Amino acid sequence: MKKFLIIMLMISLLLTGYNAVAYEIVTDTYEDSGYISSSYLKQGREADRAVRYSPWIVNYALQTNEESQFVKGGEGFQQISDIAVSPFDNNLIILGTDTSGIWRTEDGGENWININDGVNCWGVHDIIFHPTEKNVAYMLQGGPNSSTATMQIQNRTTLDGLYKSTDGGKSWKQILHVSVRAAVGTNRLMAFDKNNNLYLLTAEGLLKAENNGTSWSKIYDFQSTFGRSDFINYDISIIENTIVFTNNTYGIFVSFNLGESWEVRNINSENELVAYGIDIDPEDVNHWLCCFGSPYYELYETENAGLSWSVVSTGANTSADSGKHPVKVMFGKRNLSGTRRIYMLFSQVYTPLRVSDDEGASWTEPVYKTLWNETYSPLYGGAFSFDSYDADTIYFGVGTLMKSTDGGYNFVARNTHGFSGACVEKIVFSQSNKLYLSVRDRGFYKSDDTYQKDQYSTFSHTRDQSYSSVGGIGIDPKNENHIIYASCETNNYKLRVSDDGGSSWSYISGTEATSAPNVIKFHPVNENIIYTTHYTSYNAGQSWVVNDKIISAVSPVNSDVLYSINNNTVFRSDNCGETYYEYCTVDYQINYLMCDNLNSGKIYLGLINGNVVVYDGNTKTTLNESNGLGNVSAQAMAQNPNNPQHIVLGGQCVDRVSTGNYYVNYCKTPGIYETYDGGVNWHIVKGMPSMRVIRSLCFTPDSDEILVGGFTGGLLVYDYKAYKNYLNGQNFIREGFVTVFNSNTNKVNISGSIDTQNRDVYSTLLVLPDSVMPHNASASDITYLSQVKIDTDGSFEYEFRMPDECDECVYSVYLGGTGVNITGVDSFHNGFFEVGNFEFVTDNNITASLSVVNTTDANKNVVLMIAQYKRDSKDNLVLVDITMQNHSILPDTSSPITKIISAELNENTDCYRAYAWESLSTMVPLTEYIER
Repeated sequence: MKKFLIIMLMISLLLTGYNAVAYEIVTDTYEDSGYISSSYLKQGREADRAVRYSPWIVNYALQTNEESQFVKGGEGFQQISDIAVSPFDNNLIILGTDTSGIWRTEDGGENWININDGVNCWGVHDIIFHPTEKNVAYMLQGGPNSSTATMQIQNRTTLDGLYKSTDGGKSWKQILHVSVRAAVGTNRLMAFDKNNNLYLLTAEGLLKAENNGTSWSKIYDFQSTFGRSDFINYDISIIENTIVFTNNTYGIFVSFNLGESWEVRNINSENELVAYGIDIDPEDVNHWLCCFGSPYYELYETENAGLSWSVVSTGANTSADSGKHPVKVMFGKRNLSGTRRIYMLFSQVYTPLRVSDDEGASWTEPVYKTLWNETYSPLYGGAFSFDSYDADTIYFGVGTLMKSTDGGYNFVARNTHGFSGACVEKIVFSQSNKLYLSVRDRGFYKSDDTYQKDQYSTFSHTRDQSYSSVGGIGIDPKNENHIIYASCETNNYKLRVSDDGGSSWSYISGTEATSAPNVIKFHPVNENIIYTTHYTSYNAGQSWVVNDKIISAVSPVNSDVLYSINNNTVFRSDNCGETYYEYCTVDYQINYLMCDNLNSGKIYLGLINGNVVVYDGNTKTTLNESNGLGNVSAQAMAQNPNNPQHIVLGGQCVDRVSTGNYYVNYCKTPGIYETYDGGVNWHIVKGMPSMRVIRSLCFTPDSDEILVGGFTGGLLVYDYKAYKNYLNGQNFIREGFVTVFNSNTNKVNISGSIDTQNRDVYSTLLVLPDSVMPHNASASDITYLSQVKIDTDGSFEYEFRMPDECDECVYSVYLGGTGVNITGVDSFHNGFFEVGNFEFVTDNNITASLSVVNTTDANKNVVLMIAQYKRDSKDNLVLVDITMQNHSILPDTSSPITKIISAELNENTDCYRAYAWESLSTMVPLTEYIER
């Protein structure tokens, strides 16, 4: 059986193929509209748990890898809509998600990076690799595929449709704008035929690519046949000359001549029927399996190409009322033992996958475990893919990526580095600089340590499985263990209170609301007053009264001043909410209000049409496209406490209809809008990963960085000072590298580019276990150490072999050198060091000496190393021995001090080299390779 969902019946209508020109071919070359190409960015991990997307944007996980396994959905917690494994490299996998676009791994899922270069929207329907062209992949893009309601309006943007990648998924270009309607779990809308022609199932019919996608023919046209072109389609399967596809109204459509003529073949020859997943047996083109919908709700089988059908019992109660019925079916590949399995997925089931080894006579529910062998409960799931080399290796997408190596009977959760789907709604700092987060579907998070720049704390958190939406967080300024937090149960928000810093909670009775309490604020002067969006307490939380108007914001200058939004009108209270008066009106609905840090009468209003209105009690100023703002309706704003002219804004994209109304569209947001002159001029912050919506912005306590949260991607840290330098043409280096591991040869290829200005012609390559950071490494930790030659244009490529005993571990690759930082490590101040001499002593010892000058006022720790190598049969250098010694250099040492390291010459050594390494910095070579 194959991918997808189907529900259908049969008729024996003969339908004619069509060759009308289909849709809008996108021919213009993609131009960067504010994003830095990921191919230039560092893709290694930073600190222990972070991914750097640009020199000023870091994305780090909210939990350690181990901790995330015990949370529903794990750190991933995204709706994975499709999984594609490269037929040429089974370590290259691409995930499509419903809210954050594309994620890519080159190491079989150990590390992920969000890749959306050239992608305009953020919902993925299907991804497929070309069967014969190594680096070519296609991706079907649209809005969120999570409900019928959202599907109805997916064609509101010209930026959805078909995208093509020619570099293995690193970057994408839209080649076709087309209307697509689909649903979660129906992620096969593209397929190749035996001649490697691509077919695309759309809301208007079936398209076939010609001339490598530069032109298309419509080989089945719904409009011509049925008078409509808005069908929800579920699945397509092609074997030899047979094409079958399914939709939600007319069931199964089949062509036996690659689209020249068509028939509809459903159960009992019914004309109208829902059909979900269908698959053609690759070993018998007349043998199909299909999951039908109303009124059958069961898996069916045909052995004569749909002329007759018989039910295949799935061993479950299947009905329309329960919603638990088969929706996807797939024939597996035969493994080395000759076993061929069938895979089936149910709808509305937490553990939907079933596996059969006996052609559907019996079914087994898989066992799900964490990496630590704990029981794991997947959250639904629909994306399913086979490994390109091993029939027993299966990938299954739920809140995270699950992997099986025994054909689907046992899965292990692969919540691995970089893939984060957490939606951070609110960001709050306590008086002691601990960080508190309100995370949708996940609950309340508290950092384990106080916030410090460039140090990424893990978070402890409280989560009740029944809570999905979340609200604000309020921390008592006089007692930070006293916290009020809002969560939602069954569409009913309630306030919860903790007196132990968030370890335990209790409900505050009488505070129910139907919308999120985003404002929770303790009055800093009058400790009896606690504001929340819908309720206020005037006796320190002992009782609560309903607000006359919902509170939208509290002035940070004077906490007696409150603001309330009602459509396009702002109301103000000067007496803690006892009375309100109309303060100002604007032309469009107000989505967000921010109070100024210095003037209690000055407010910033984010309108639904993307404009911002600034009002100070007298003057009303509208900021729009002429000021650099685009079509993003503000849902978060923040003002620099040290510079009130510095403001950042984020939100969600909007479109305008002819009536003058505005609504959300499904494009990814441009990112953060930023101004340094109070809003007169705005610019987009480049280098951010794709985000559907920015929900929260917060300056850090030292105001050096900005934290960013939203749909989706975990927590982003924006170093605005680094970006300001870039805008001023200072200190920006486009550099980075990628690594590819070939498990068959045990070799690693590293390639990339750096800025060669003021750089050495060599950079140091360091390979460590993933759990070890460079500044914590000892000699025994180093897996590989060498030098990479940098070409004059800054490019480099280097290949090395991993030791055979390093088979089961995970490794990080670092590239550094004089003036080039190792990712996550401070810069190396090479001016403190001066090479003295190097000599080979004839008594079978290698000796290196180094002259050191320390003119700082701090102790410096210097590491000297001697690395010995052998050459393999292909002249690759293989590390055979490392000797390392630490030397502490006292401060204010202006005259040179000589430090010496010696190592016994290994009998297998063909050449060797000496290195110096300042702790918390990069290594520099003392010598070229010395041949023995």
